[in-house]
Amino acid sequence: MSNTKAYDAQGKGRSTFTVHKERVFYDVMDLHRATLIQLVKVGTIDAEAGKKIANGLAQAIASYDDPTDPASLDYLMLEGKLLELVGPTASFLHTGRSRQDITSTLCQMEARHGARVSANAMLKVRESLLQVAEKHIMTVIPAYTHGVPAQPTTFAHYLLSFHDSMERHYHRMEEAYSRANQAALGSDVMCTSRFRHDRHLAAALLGFDGPVENSFDAVHGHAADVLCEVSQNMSLVSVLLSRYMMDMNVWQMTAHPWIYMSPSKLMSVSSSMPQKRNPRAMEWVRSMGAIVSGQSEMFLMAARNQPTGMSDIRDNMARIPDEIMVKMLDFVSDIVLSLAINVERAREETAKDYSTMIDVAESLYVKGKVPFRIGHHLASLMTDYGRENGLYPYQISYAEAQRMYKSISDGQELPISEAEYKETLDPVEYIKSRRGIGGPQEAEVKSMIAERKSRLATDQKKADSRNKHLTDAKARCHQEFEDLQK
Repeated sequence: MSNTKAYDAQGKGRSTFTVHKERVFYDVMDLHRATLIQLVKVGTIDAEAGKKIANGLAQAIASYDDPTDPASLDYLMLEGKLLELVGPTASFLHTGRSRQDITSTLCQMEARHGARVSANAMLKVRESLLQVAEKHIMTVIPAYTHGVPAQPTTFAHYLLSFHDSMERHYHRMEEAYSRANQAALGSDVMCTSRFRHDRHLAAALLGFDGPVENSFDAVHGHAADVLCEVSQNMSLVSVLLSRYMMDMNVWQMTAHPWIYMSPSKLMSVSSSMPQKRNPRAMEWVRSMGAIVSGQSEMFLMAARNQPTGMSDIRDNMARIPDEIMVKMLDFVSDIVLSLAINVERAREETAKDYSTMIDVAESLYVKGKVPFRIGHHLASLMTDYGRENGLYPYQISYAEAQRMYKSISDGQELPISEAEYKETLDPVEYIKSRRGIGGPQEAEVKSMIAERKSRLATDQKKADSRNKHLTDAKARCHQEFEDLQK
């Protein structure tokens, strides 16, 4: 390939600002390569002039010692170098284009990059969630509403809810990628030009699916739209992650938690309290999510109340939060894989919290045709009685339940046996008794996991194809540029 320095997309050892500036530099230079290739192919620039410009451009690119220097991104600065190397012929490179369509195309490249790397990281989170869910299909845990115990569920059922939210966000990001993957290049300021351009070829050489058709929209509408869409999708993902991280954080706020992270780099210790094992990675995720949301909001603020043709939002292109987004998602994947569940402790917690009481009402209706509201009344009386007397649900005797039922049913007998009564108070039996689609019962959870693993494999295949398409387009662009130099 042509002179292109390798750079670490994860930014290891360097600031995200540096990594981003390098990526934009190489995108800009590929944009110039693609422009020249298609101008020569359509005959707007003759082959001899194209060769001179190609060799001059290659020398100019190689001359940049610091790709992060903002001056390297300004076309007029580049043209100054080319004029020194090639002479007036160099200015043909800018035939039929302007800094308007160049900047908009870079915004489109930036938006699709953010969507692509975010989507790739989201696939890893989905894989981690399904991997852990498969190990906990019948691990009973308490589920909460309004911050208090509500019903028993399973850890697999809970993780599948996390997965399904992430899957929706993934497809939203995938759709945003498709909309972002269209190019403005060749639209000039907004109304094209007298010169022949092959906008389809230019777009293909840069890995785009094609050009944004309307040249006015391409430069002054589409770029702003996709930057806002991708960044807002990132913000939505950060909201999702903060919710589930808070769940897992809160669950550990007891003397004997049933869930914790295995000792790892994701935890920290106190400088003064030797017993502390802090789930710091969960805090990092929430903190990074706040940054993602804040930076994403900037695009909306820059885009609002601006007349057509203003560059406010495009000037902010450099700050789309893709690097921190990927880091946040990678942390979540690692956190999920590090989770350790004390199965007996989780079941004990669930058995003590009165969350099976709704099954008392359901069983009375199913087995004795007792109207639900009467069964609900009995379950409520049992809850109050148990809590007032310091009892757990399974410590309330069948005889006591009989007494309470008679008090609200004109002396009728409780229409379920003692064995059936005890089953209604057992969280495992509660899970087994569920019948609805998508519930926590074993067969349903196994079916959901299998279906989601299949969908994940399909999505991963599409993502691999998308990544390969960009790699192949870059290789083609560089090869055809090298051919121009010969």
